[in-house]
Amino acid sequence: MNRESYKEKFFGWRMILAANFIDFFSAGLAFYAYAVFFGFIQEEFSASRFLVSITISVLICSAGVISPFMGFVLDRFPIRRILAIGAILFGSGLILLSTVKNFTQFLLIYGILVASGMTIFGNLSTAKLISNWFKEKIGTALGYASIGLSMSGVILPPIAVFLISIVGWRNTYLIFGVFVLIVCSILSLRFV
Repeated sequence: MNRESYKEKFFGWRMILAANFIDFFSAGLAFYAYAVFFGFIQEEFSASRFLVSITISVLICSAGVISPFMGFVLDRFPIRRILAIGAILFGSGLILLSTVKNFTQFLLIYGILVASGMTIFGNLSTAKLISNWFKEKIGTALGYASIGLSMSGVILPPIAVFLISIVGWRNTYLIFGVFVLIVCSILSLRFV
């Protein structure tokens, strides 16, 4: 397909599907599925409920610190590359969670790599992606694009429960990380 005919086609609805996929995994794995891992992490590291609970607070605070910088980056660099870099960071963080030796390592990886990857590969980037394609009815487009975010809270926790029951929590993080690293980064580069 030559460049001119590519520009003439409207890929906005395809981008909504991509945004759903991206938000499904970025928020679902980092936020919604964490509740399933909670008890296993507490038991593994003999950590208090407070310490294990603070992981999500650290994730949210880190994402909040990174977000303004992401706004700057999203205005200056191609969205395709940004999404791929975010998927690589996010997937690598999930893989590293499967290898941690103590709760401090777990918290640092979750608060730095997973939070960075989730923020770069997440909702800010997908909102920018949608705004690049829709000039009218952008609110409607963003509404459809956020379906993946909501669905991840329903679908990913049972998948995590199933995988943990078969392979344990460490290997479940490894599986999620490899999936994000390979599938999501390739799809970010090819589909968006």
